[in-house]
Amino acid sequence: MEKIEKSLHSGIGSKSLAFAFEKIVRMNSFFTGSEARQNKPCQLATPSRSVRLSHVFSQYYRLGGVHARLRLHHQFDRSLGIDSSFLITQETQNRPQEEPRIYFLGLNGRSTIRLMRRRFQIAIERTKPEVAIYHYGGGDPALLTDLDGASRRILDLTCNFPNLDSWLQPRARLFDGILSVSQSACKIAQKVLPNWDRSRIQWWPQPILPPSNLARSSKPPKPLVLGYAGRIIRPQKRVERIPQICRLLDKRQTSYRFEFLGDGAERPALERALPQRPQFLFHGIRQGNDYWQILANWDVILLTSDYEGVPRVILEGMSLGVLPIVPKIDAEADRYAQSIDSRLCYEPANIKSAADAIERLSKLPEAELVNLRCQCRQTAQKHLDGKAYRDTFQSLVRAVQKMHRISEVAPPRNEQFDDVPFHWLQRIGKFRATIEKGRNRLAKLFCYSSSSAKPQNPTPNQ
Repeated sequence: MEKIEKSLHSGIGSKSLAFAFEKIVRMNSFFTGSEARQNKPCQLATPSRSVRLSHVFSQYYRLGGVHARLRLHHQFDRSLGIDSSFLITQETQNRPQEEPRIYFLGLNGRSTIRLMRRRFQIAIERTKPEVAIYHYGGGDPALLTDLDGASRRILDLTCNFPNLDSWLQPRARLFDGILSVSQSACKIAQKVLPNWDRSRIQWWPQPILPPSNLARSSKPPKPLVLGYAGRIIRPQKRVERIPQICRLLDKRQTSYRFEFLGDGAERPALERALPQRPQFLFHGIRQGNDYWQILANWDVILLTSDYEGVPRVILEGMSLGVLPIVPKIDAEADRYAQSIDSRLCYEPANIKSAADAIERLSKLPEAELVNLRCQCRQTAQKHLDGKAYRDTFQSLVRAVQKMHRISEVAPPRNEQFDDVPFHWLQRIGKFRATIEKGRNRLAKLFCYSSSSAKPQNPTPNQ
């Protein structure tokens, strides 16, 4: 037990498992620190009784909106009368002096569900939460909920991901409330759970905290400065589409420059595909004022994702007057863009449509661009300072405590894969998904062949 406790705080691996838990689900059936650390959260009146709450997620330091929100919770939860702790499954502790109340389970590809549960239980015995909030990040909460000992549980749906309704249906019984920065995810949750009291499902606006003294630098209108910010990866973000868009713009002789903020597995491939410097500039990971100053000098921020919640960087750019060009993927980003100007949206996964949107924008007169930038800043206004986000969070935590419990204490769980390493579970999951996809294609083909083979009824004239 002593060795396990020691490993809980030191961690044992280096590889993250961002998507591995999703494969387990099937078998068991701020960006970059851009919260501008110089901004201190508002101090609210502390309620008389503090609530012990544990945040559960896969990573804490990675590049992404959820990770940035967790770091904000670490700053402000106690000002709300919430004594929070953080249980992070896939990272190791590397800054002990900066990480009070954070428990790193240090799991990697060689780890198993059994090891994860053992380390989670040790951390829970130290934190003893009254409320547990599971920030969904590709895992199955059912693997851990029977161990958390919480009297209430909340699910944070981080985005409207594909098949959200079918994912949520069997797992809703584990929770007493749902939060989401995505309004479309909230609507799906309400549809899936018609018997739930509507007050149990809440939208909380993604918080952004830009520096107060930042302004766009004056520069000539040409060339158009395009930007991409966030994780430079293929799954979900689909950054491999960017070189294709750029090639179309080059054919049309559109004058532009493209800058990248962030890092990820696809960065080397993008640098090879876009070798011209300084037309294509890769800044890497930047933080604080350095990050914000680069963002403020862009004209356009481009999104190429298949699905999203509310991309934090899109809101941060809009707060500075950077115009979003986004696909119509039923996310907050395209709804905000539509409210500003429908020309800022393009057809999903359509390279030509994306290039058309950029080219149209490059031909707009400066006066019209200035008007669009003003609308961007106004649209992002409700997300500034994070007050609405904090108020919604505190309100739901207090509300679910007062409501009767509807979550199951310890639902039954399939244990047959508890000793299989995660990297094998991931491979098995991918194999099963491929088989399922092939089966669906064969079924469609069979249905089509059957319908084509049916004899047509003769007409009366025949």
